[in-house]
Amino acid sequence: MKRLVIAAFALAGAVAPGGVVMDSTVESSSGKVETPRLWAEGSSFRLESREKGAASAAAVLLFRGDRLAMYVISPAQKSYTIITPQTLDETSKTMEMLARNRLRTDTKLQAMLAALPPGKRAEVERSLLPKRAPPAKLRFNLVGTGKVGQWPCQKYKQTGVGGSRVEVCTAKWADVGIAAADLVAFKKFREMLKPEHFAVLGGDRMAAWSEEQMALGFAVETLLFDEGSPKPSSHTIVNTIKKEKLDQALFDVPAGYEERRLQRPASPAKGPNPPAPPPAGRTKP
Repeated sequence: MKRLVIAAFALAGAVAPGGVVMDSTVESSSGKVETPRLWAEGSSFRLESREKGAASAAAVLLFRGDRLAMYVISPAQKSYTIITPQTLDETSKTMEMLARNRLRTDTKLQAMLAALPPGKRAEVERSLLPKRAPPAKLRFNLVGTGKVGQWPCQKYKQTGVGGSRVEVCTAKWADVGIAAADLVAFKKFREMLKPEHFAVLGGDRMAAWSEEQMALGFAVETLLFDEGSPKPSSHTIVNTIKKEKLDQALFDVPAGYEERRLQRPASPAKGPNPPAPPPAGRTKP
């Protein structure tokens, strides 16, 4: 799920209402190549993840702003999982509880912490707990110019947040025919997230960089770097963008798919919240 959500934000610089379709290429550090396709209209978006050359999507992420819900769909298993603010609350509480239990019960971790100076020990303990603060603002420094496909772009490097970083090459909004103000679905998505949800969905970069990226322009190229790594963990290139009338069935879960609950670590917490209603236009199986 995290990978799909992060991919959606990496592609967020290209979405406009009225029906937009975007094709990209994403290469990971392992050499795996995917060719995601993104559709967006109004407060909804759909992201299909597929390996290069594959005939069908391996996974699909839907977001329905009118329902404040995400739908993670597995076409192969003909199933889907609903993720709402309530399920994210439950998952983030479970993650924090398990992290605190580990600090109390992991004997090897306790021995390591005991050997640290008090100030350093407190810092390490905080780092082991899920972050509840909003992601820090990112700063981008202009480092050069380039061209991706038909679009001249400016290269920026993100600095100032740990050892992880983001690098982008941004084109002018006018050159790609859309505007930052058109990002209705992704704005709605960010608005539904609380600070404690960021750890569940992908960490600081997922939520923080997209706002800064939009201020720079349209990102036709995005590179993500893990902390301490000189090699990008993923490299995204936008290939095509087009506006067209979209079939609203794109934003529905297919009929006949089975709902599966979000898998969470076992805990003594209360049972799962009831799911959000399925997207309008279909009957829950």
